Amino acid sequence: LIEKAKNYLATAQMDPRDKSRAYVELIKAILGAGKIDEAKNYLESAQMTPYYKSLAYVELIKAVAGAGKIDEAK
Repeated sequence: LIEKAKNYLATAQMDPRDKSRAYVELIKAILGAGKIDEAKNYLESAQMTPYYKSLAYVELIKAVAGAGKIDEAK
């Protein structure tokens, strides 16, 4: 399901803000599946507005810290 969402977002014609919001939700889903490295790589390559990219990084940092990788979260 995550792969389908990635493929859809890669080609979807959407308002940039809406698309960025969708990217954040997708990244949260990837993190919820415990795939921190995949979420990080996807976030780094995602075309997002700066505001939503920063929100996604907050989610990533929380997940990394929650996994006990405090130094990496910094």
